[in-house]
This record gives sequence, C-alpha cells and structure tokens, in this order.
Amino acid sequence: NAGQQLTAQAGNNLTLTTGTASSDLVEHSKQTSKGWLSKSSVETHDEVHNRQALSTTFSGDKVKIQAGKDLHISGSHVAGTQDVSLNAGQQLTVATAAESHGETHLRQEKKSGLMGTGGMGFTVGKASQKVATDSDSQLSKGSTVGSSQGNVTLNAGEQLRVHGSEVIAGKNLTLTGQQVTVTSAENHNNTTTKTEQKQSGLTVALSGAAGGAINSAVQTAHEAQQTADPRLKALQNTKAALSGVQATQAARLAEAQGSDEKGNNNLAGVSLSYGRQSSRSEQQYRQTTQQGSHLTAGDNLTITAHGDDKGTSGPNGDIRIQGSQLQAGKDLQLNASRDITLSSSQNTEQTTGKNSSHGSSLGVGLTAGPGGTGLNVSANVSRGNGRENGNGVSHNNTTLDAGQTVTLNSGRDTTLKGAQVSGEQITTTVKRNLALSSEQDSNRYDSQQHNASAGVSTTVGPLTNGTASLNASRNKLHSNYDSVQEQTGLFAGKGGYQINVGDHTQLDGAVIASQADKAKNTLNTGTLGFKDIHNKADFTVEQQSAGVSLGQPTTGQVLNNLAVNALTGAHNQGHDSSTTHAAVSDGNLIIRDKDHQTQDIANLSRDTDNAANVLSPIFDKEKEQQRLKQAQLIGELSAQMTEIAGT
Repeated sequence: NAGQQLTAQAGNNLTLTTGTASSDLVEHSKQTSKGWLSKSSVETHDEVHNRQALSTTFSGDKVKIQAGKDLHISGSHVAGTQDVSLNAGQQLTVATAAESHGETHLRQEKKSGLMGTGGMGFTVGKASQKVATDSDSQLSKGSTVGSSQGNVTLNAGEQLRVHGSEVIAGKNLTLTGQQVTVTSAENHNNTTTKTEQKQSGLTVALSGAAGGAINSAVQTAHEAQQTADPRLKALQNTKAALSGVQATQAARLAEAQGSDEKGNNNLAGVSLSYGRQSSRSEQQYRQTTQQGSHLTAGDNLTITAHGDDKGTSGPNGDIRIQGSQLQAGKDLQLNASRDITLSSSQNTEQTTGKNSSHGSSLGVGLTAGPGGTGLNVSANVSRGNGRENGNGVSHNNTTLDAGQTVTLNSGRDTTLKGAQVSGEQITTTVKRNLALSSEQDSNRYDSQQHNASAGVSTTVGPLTNGTASLNASRNKLHSNYDSVQEQTGLFAGKGGYQINVGDHTQLDGAVIASQADKAKNTLNTGTLGFKDIHNKADFTVEQQSAGVSLGQPTTGQVLNNLAVNALTGAHNQGHDSSTTHAAVSDGNLIIRDKDHQTQDIANLSRDTDNAANVLSPIFDKEKEQQRLKQAQLIGELSAQMTEIAGT
C-alpha cells in the first residue's frame, strides 16, 4: 500500500496470488432417554470444512506493474486512485483462485419398546431412521483491478485473459493483446441425501368390520393433522369421516343379522401381528453456476486484438467474450484483426433420485359379533420402487452496453450467440460474415413410481370364510421445455445502426433493432439469411391403479361378500408454444449479391418489439405430485362411498 505511486517490476514472471485460510469443525453427539416401557436415542454427526482464499492487494495513488514475460493475478486485487497500468511481455492473466466448502450431516434416531401406531393400537418393537447429507462446493474467488478516478490499461505482448474477475476504470479502460479473452468462471455444488427407515415388531390393534373402520378413521385423522396442503387435508378429513360412517354401518348390519347368522362374527376384535417395513431413498443434486467477468469504464472501453507478426494463425487476432458484462459510460469499441465472438455461459442442474420399500406382516386376531366369535389369520406383503431424473440448462448472455456508441470491427467474422449489444448508436464493420443466434433454455424431467401389495385373510368360526386382495399402482411424470429467454441482438437507440458486412449476415431468432428514424438505420450485406426459433413446453402426468379382491360370502349382504375388480386412473397434460422471430427494424436494407440471395426479404419481420415471445414454464413438479395424491384419495373416497351406498 503506497500513498503515492506503487511500482512492481520483474524481468521474467510476476505473480500475485492468494494464501489459504482453513477451518474445520467436527461435532458428534448422542442423546438417550428411557421411559417406563420404551427408550430412544438420537445420534448426530456434523462436519464443516472451509478453504478460503486470502487475497494479495497492491494499492496506491497510481499503480504500475510490469513483467518481462508473464503477469498473473489470481484471486487478488490491484487498486489505485489515479491511473493503473498492467503490462506483460507475454501473457497477462487476471483470474480466479479456488475456494471450497464441504458439509457432512448425519442424524440417526432409534426407538424401541412401546410405540404408537397412529391408530387405535400400539406396537412393541424397534424403529430407526437415518438421514445423511453430504454437500461439496467448489467456488471461484475473482480478482479486481481498478481505478476510482483514473484510467486502467491492460497490455499483453501475447494473450490477455480476464477470467471470472472485475476490471473497473473511473475514466477509460483499455485492453490490448495479440488475442483477448474475457470469460466466466464455474462454480460447482454437489449434494447427496440418503434416507433409510426400518421398523419391526408386534402390533396390537382393533380389527373386524367396525373395529378396522374405527382404526382407519383415527389413522386418517392423524395424517390430516400432519398435512400442510389444504386440499389434501380436506380429503383426508372426509375419508376419516366416511370411515366412521362405515363403522356405524357395520354395527347396524351386524345387529340386523342377529345371532342366528353364524357368519356374523366379525364385528369387532383385537389382532396381534408381527411386521417388518423398510424403505430407502437417495437423491443427488448437481449444479454448475457461472461467475461472469465485469469490465466497467466511466468513459470509454476499448479492446484490441492485433494478432501477431506471423499473420492471423491460430487464435491470435481474436476477441472472445463469454458470459460476461461490459459497460461504458461513453463509447465501447472492439477491434479484432480476425474474429469477434460474443457468447453465453451455461448454468446446469441435474437431479437424480431413486427409492425402494418393502414390508410384510403376519397376524392372528380374535373377532366377535352377534353370531359368535371367530379366529382370524392374515398375511400381507408390499413392495415399491421409483426413480427420477431431471436436467436443466439456462444461459447467461454476454452484454455490451454503451452510453453513446458501440463499435465492432473484425477482420473476418463476428458472431453473437447468446449476446446482447446495446448503445445509443451501433457501428459494425465485418469483413466476412456476421451471425446472430438466440439460445434456448431447456429443462427435462421424468419420474416413475411403482407400488404393489397383496394380502390374504381367513376367519375360522361357526362359519369359515376368507378374502384375498391384490393391488398395484404406477405414477409417471414427464416434462420437456425449450424456450428462448433472452433474445440475441444489436439494440440501437436514437442514433440508429450502421452495419457493413462483407459476405453473409445470418439471423437465427435474433434481431437488429433501433429506436431511431429509419433513415439512420443501414444494413449493407452481401446476402441475408434468417429463420425463427420454435419454443415449446409440454408435460404429461399419469396415474394408474388396479385392485382385485376376492371373498367367500357369509350372507347376502354387499358389505361382506362383494368381489371387486377395479381399474382407476388420473391423467393431466399440458402444452404451450411460441415463436421467437428473426427481425430487423425498418431502415436501409442493402443486399449486394442478389444472385446468391436465396430468401425473399419480403418475408423478413420488421417488428423487433414483438419478436422475442418468451415462453414461460407450465410444469410444476410439486403441484402435480400433490394432484396425484389428491387423485389417490379421491379414488379411496369413491370406493368408501360405493360400499356405504351398497350397504
């Protein structure tokens, strides 16, 4: 830190880099509690690991740093009040330093002894739940080079590179090299969550026609209390009420049948069953986000790639700007002896998940009714599995914004792919081809869930009877989305645009727009091509379930002897689309090579204000999953009402 001028000079290489600060936290705890007939424990393990970059800072009223060969600034800062100058005989790099953050969290709960069932009963056994979460982030700490009141100059004998960093000038900002690249840095975040649940034990519960209905009513009412969604809560409360009606009907039916009906022995009872249930799930989430570079000048911003003495071999002579923002209070100028490429960077998201569950139970019960008593034996098995996959891509457009004039000069091609150039006036000279294209954000999602269960039950008494059931269900969600979110284009203000292209101009869903009188707008090109981009969004949601139950009749009553073959389904789908048009504002459109012009210019849209037509997503995963739960409950309510009506 110098009060006046700070000068650093090296004959060979000069590097400003970071130190590292590390912190590690590890905590482990276990709590246990014991009751009269039960005990429980909660064990947690937490780790947090940080690696932070500590910046080097050069600061002075004026700052001058010079290297005979390479000058490399990594995650560090160069700041001046007046002029700041960085010079390298070969390569000059203003880049990021790596940082990281990692967390591990484990929570395991165990219970044993006497436990509730959620209904009218209790379980003696053991239960456990384990949740493990691992997250890892790889981050980029950018460098800053700037002057609050003066000029900033970056000059490289060969390559000049700004990566995920900021360069700020109170007045003029100038970047010069054989080639100049301004790019974004990637940040990565990965999270994995694993959940495992197990339960086993002996359960005592109400059984029989009335007892089972009462038990179901209490369980459903408990589930309703735990549900946040108001629609699901209302459906579950309705289901609980109908279960109460079924219990009342069962009692009345048993009373009507009387003691002469020997099979009338299943009104209420107590069951004892041994069961095991387990489930596992794993979800992985991977995310990549872009940290763009920012170049800002209070007055003028100029970037020049002059190539080398050997001609324009390799990338020398190129200016490449990716996923970054350039802003000038006055003029912004890019001069490339070869190509100018302005492109977007991409954020990505990927979600994968899988789950599985299985359970079984074997039980005996004693039931009673006006017709006598009965011994009930039952067995049940269930199994389920599911998966999900989701992928998303979004774009961070490069933006060039000038308060006055934007000038783009290239010795060969100029390409804008996911970029927006704005200025009061835009002047472009392209010796060969000019290409502008918009990019679509995309999202894909697919999931499936399969569940199946089977059960048998027999009652031995004055009259033996039995039932068997088989149920299966499948849920599927599918979604596709592709749409332009930010349209690529040249956007001129009241000064209009003057664009001169040596060979071909191509517009793919992109625009050349102006707020000026059409006399101030000129596009002069050899040939012109254009095409629109189709945006679309669609999704389908399917739910299919089938159930078969078989029973041996004990009376002529529907309630006890109905054999049901049911197939139900719930479906939802949606579709929307739009078109992002290629368009050019009214002005002087000059096609010089009419012999090779293949498209009719009369078909080119001149309406740049309404060309984007951005399509919004129509698929909401959480909403559709709630809809499937509602459909399942509605199906269960329908079955209950059918039984009530038939009784």
